Amino acid sequence: MKLDKINITLQKEINDKELYVLTDLKRLRQVYSNLLDNALKFTEKGKVEFGYHIKGQEIVCFVKDTGIGINADKIDFIFDRFRQADESTTRKHGGTGIGLSLCKSLVELLGGKLWVESKKAEGSEFYFTLPYDVVKPDIKLRKEPMIVENIDWSNKKILIAEDVETNYKLLFTLLSKTKAKIYWAKDGKEVIDMVAKDSDFDIILMDINMPIMNGHEALKHLIKDGIKIPVIAQTAYATDDQEYEIIDLGYSDYILKPITFQSLLQKLSKIFD
Repeated sequence: MKLDKINITLQKEINDKELYVLTDLKRLRQVYSNLLDNALKFTEKGKVEFGYHIKGQEIVCFVKDTGIGINADKIDFIFDRFRQADESTTRKHGGTGIGLSLCKSLVELLGGKLWVESKKAEGSEFYFTLPYDVVKPDIKLRKEPMIVENIDWSNKKILIAEDVETNYKLLFTLLSKTKAKIYWAKDGKEVIDMVAKDSDFDIILMDINMPIMNGHEALKHLIKDGIKIPVIAQTAYATDDQEYEIIDLGYSDYILKPITFQSLLQKLSKIFD
């Protein structure tokens, strides 16, 4: 089998019992899994190494292989959406999993960056970073509930895109406690029109399923027009495939319905802080 020719090794700088990383474990696994899958897919013999090391205030994670490598003139766009570094090798080896563009988006959501160093026929080295803050061993990390009385978002403008009035009223009731200015769009077309008149919104809570124009279509229009407003998708459920699609389309994050007050505050505070 192909894997019999490949030596796979793990390299780590700190003992497992001494390193705790406060991050989104699911998304971290998605990035590592995809990079490893690609390394194995494009390496017919030699080795694949993965692991991490500490550099200043960052954890530098890596996946290295001795595979087919990437041409120098292709490296600049391998993280672009809907593009492959080499269509001939993609046809031979079967694509790049969930996509390097999505890996880049996931790493950025985790607060890091992703890049590659590669030479044709010599292999590739993918690196991504995570924030690294040293804490004392006796400190216990807890997820404290956010207290609305301590929140003052009176300088924030929030656009809620929601076609169901009761759902809008629920969000309005929750968010009005933060003193934020709340606006309502009943479909994606209204979102486009309202942003065209006033692009000073701090965030858009975008329901995906709306009449006239759905959330995905509205977001594509905003991106095409160069609008930089963060957009959080509202969805009733999200399978792994749907989560990939939501992130890859350009949403800043997503929130599951039914929406709870704490989950809503936490999602917004990640963007506002």
